[in-house]
Amino acid sequence: MGAVWQARLVQWRREQAEKTAAQESEKGMEEVIIEVQRNYFSALGTERGLREIDKGRRQLTSLEEIQMKWVTRKNANVDRIACPWLIRRFVDTDAEFLFVGAEEVMAVAEREGATPFDVSGVELGHVQGRCSFESIMLKYGLDDPGLQLLAKIVHGADIAADIDIVPQAAGLKAIAHGFALAHGEDDQGKIRLETPLYDALYLWCKAQHAGS
Repeated sequence: MGAVWQARLVQWRREQAEKTAAQESEKGMEEVIIEVQRNYFSALGTERGLREIDKGRRQLTSLEEIQMKWVTRKNANVDRIACPWLIRRFVDTDAEFLFVGAEEVMAVAEREGATPFDVSGVELGHVQGRCSFESIMLKYGLDDPGLQLLAKIVHGADIAADIDIVPQAAGLKAIAHGFALAHGEDDQGKIRLETPLYDALYLWCKAQHAGS
């Protein structure tokens, strides 16, 4: 295919994509892309067209399977273990977490395409009196009443000045520090071991709200 024809083809695809997207803004991105491909290759009426459509579907599927990466400071204690629990339960079940030195977080975030959290100067950190757990809830619109109570417990356990915000905060702080003492910088191990703890605490919080 000559360069001129390729340029025309690219322009045609762009125009059709823009037209279809404008007409069918309610559709998902995958449907729009596949429809543009189908219109074009149906016009050609070639077997190659059908192969290209299948190829496009496979490419879109592979993009959907890409895991989100998150990065924070190593040697996690309260917030940096509670946040991974929150993310995997309510944001991205297959999230991958990276724990690095505080001075490395932003560089790793840029290199890995990861979202930084619980580190100074980022959106998902301690901002306007919120702990990182609360910032993530705000970012992703998580307003479950059970989570709201759990967020208060995490806040109090993580921020020393607010330890008395709810009675359970002191208990969570003691437990989280115990895990940190027992497992040191094995942050992945702490996530695995403490996940049932946060599952149970969340269920308790939900029950408290239901009974109020």
